[in-house]
Amino acid sequence: MITLKMQHLNKILLPVIMMGSILGCDSASRKQLDQEAINKEMEQREIKRILPAEIVEGAYKQGNDIAVQAQELAVKLYQSEAGASEGLDSFVNERTLVTIDSLAKAHNAEIHWVPADAEQLQLSEMEQQLWEAYWYNVENDLPVNDNVQKINEEAYLYTKPMMLNPGLRKKLPGSEDTLRNTDFMGMWSIQLSKKEIIQAM
Repeated sequence: MITLKMQHLNKILLPVIMMGSILGCDSASRKQLDQEAINKEMEQREIKRILPAEIVEGAYKQGNDIAVQAQELAVKLYQSEAGASEGLDSFVNERTLVTIDSLAKAHNAEIHWVPADAEQLQLSEMEQQLWEAYWYNVENDLPVNDNVQKINEEAYLYTKPMMLNPGLRKKLPGSEDTLRNTDFMGMWSIQLSKKEIIQAM
């Protein structure tokens, strides 16, 4: 009688024990996966030690990428009949700025076009200094290159001068016959977030 009861009890307990073992293994696997996910998340959030020079280098790269895209958009819009009919003085017009605004939002940046005749524009002190420096170099036949300046702990200013070189003239209808006192057309002024620069590195 006891033997029969024990056999009956074994039939009941054995599946329960096996199920417990399976659940226990499943739980252990879940814990391992959860721990792996936590470790991965911690690695991604780990603060990287980045030198100031590396941030500046990253600002040059990101700023140049944005400036090239902005210029390509401006050229494309100018190549339309409306753009070409307005002439080079309005190379970057209101319509162009609206299109470039979408580019700025995509990069969490601020993009400004500062034309060569920017005396009437309200520029920041840093933009004004850089604009004047570009003009000085142009008037004295010195090289004009892109530039990065630190604005504060959270932002950098990237500027890129735009010159009406032979390659650009070919892309701009009517510019071949346009006489200008200088090939300096203006500069792209792009304010970059330090956080965005680091994330892109």
